[in-house]
Amino acid sequence: MAMDVRQRFMDEFRVRNECTVGAGDTAPQQHTICYFTPDTGPAGPFVTAQYSFFIPKGYYRVGDTFAWIMQNRGTLDSFVHPNSGCATKDHTEWSLWGGNKWELDASIFHS
Repeated sequence: MAMDVRQRFMDEFRVRNECTVGAGDTAPQQHTICYFTPDTGPAGPFVTAQYSFFIPKGYYRVGDTFAWIMQNRGTLDSFVHPNSGCATKDHTEWSLWGGNKWELDASIFHS
């Protein structure tokens, strides 16, 4: 089900390119949505499998992307956060959840 939602999002927003930026990069040079390879197990602060997209700051349809994922996630939980350069607050204070709020391992940001 998750991979179906991922593919429908990619089709809706014409996401074709794999991200060449790091997951926590603010990437001011990035102007289009890109995708990261899905993680099939825990990775980063996430304690379970997940997939993600980078939606650049200033992307003209950013509101549409948030609305789409919230309206089309079905029974899946979703997590949206900014990439401000402060990874701890991006993931713990400035994030939005659709569905259940999951546990995150924010300790990885304190190194």
